[in-house]
Amino acid sequence: MAEGKEKNLLKWLAYGPRKQAISYTGFIINGQRFHVKDIEKSTQNSGVSIDATTMCRSSTKDISQVAGVVSYYGVLKEIILLDYYTVQIPIFKCHWANVPNGVRVEYGLTLVNLHQSQSQFVKDQSYVREKTSAEFKAKSEKFRKIRTKQLPHTCSRKGYARLTEELVNNSGSKEAPSRVDVWTKAHKKKNGQPVNSEVAEAFNTYLRAFGRGVTRSKLAIVSERDDHMIQIKDQCNDLKDRMSHMEQLIQSLLKNQNEPVQSGEQSNAHVPSSPVSVRDNIYGQKCKILDWTGSGDIIADGHFISSDPQDEVHHVPLGPNAMKVGIDFARKPNAFLWRPTSNICHMEDAIGSIIAWPSEKVRMN
Repeated sequence: MAEGKEKNLLKWLAYGPRKQAISYTGFIINGQRFHVKDIEKSTQNSGVSIDATTMCRSSTKDISQVAGVVSYYGVLKEIILLDYYTVQIPIFKCHWANVPNGVRVEYGLTLVNLHQSQSQFVKDQSYVREKTSAEFKAKSEKFRKIRTKQLPHTCSRKGYARLTEELVNNSGSKEAPSRVDVWTKAHKKKNGQPVNSEVAEAFNTYLRAFGRGVTRSKLAIVSERDDHMIQIKDQCNDLKDRMSHMEQLIQSLLKNQNEPVQSGEQSNAHVPSSPVSVRDNIYGQKCKILDWTGSGDIIADGHFISSDPQDEVHHVPLGPNAMKVGIDFARKPNAFLWRPTSNICHMEDAIGSIIAWPSEKVRMN
């Protein structure tokens, strides 16, 4: 009799349920009343748990699996009643907690965090949809064909940047190796042989670092360009050093001019306006401007204006042992001024203007 009922039940289950199903917000099963989470009552039973037998591993690296009983915890989201004509079966749709991270036991109580690591599940679903789309497969196939045309290198995880640094250290020179040298080194084995036949063919037909059709004239132009860039860098470093030295001299000069008189004896001391040889100079008298850094070269032609320490040049007192001169012609346009300003730094900028210059570096005609 019992076997007949089981066969009859299996027959109706095989037919499938009705196309219409009933949804409930509450349901009583096994003497327990359940409510879905959306009801949000002050007293409700929307939590569910189940002990299931599953395959377990101690970690992601563990390849040996064992069967064990795992307790799963969740919250009831939806209740659907399926009608198989002779029997009705309720189905609970639940929001399950992440067991490794969202469930823990403290002081004999099981604590469940339903929000722990749940966002990752949503990301995984979108990730799977993206990676299985037709657009992604077409893009993947495109890049796969591109990778098949690439020539293998021996840099491994070192990369071209550290390979370049290694070549500089081994050569003992400060000059950086060319792109050709770096590319050639990266596509050779330790014994100096090419990685494969395709790389060997590339060495014989074209240089991959510069593209197809490279010639000796192109290489010469590139080499000359690199040498020119090195020269420009050296000149820039030299100019930086000179500017730093000039700033130090200017700061030292301004410090000496701004030092207060410390004693009455010093305050009564006579400050000469200029050397005896230039006291009797006439306004407008022609003069030669010498390089103030000590080279002795004549860098400009000008005319004498004053040697009074109280006269101002660009709103700065002239001070002792200095002369106020006008610049008529610059023989060395790039020569630095003794007292530069924000607008006038080189001798060519001072043509037609008035500047201050050390008295000992002015030669009267």
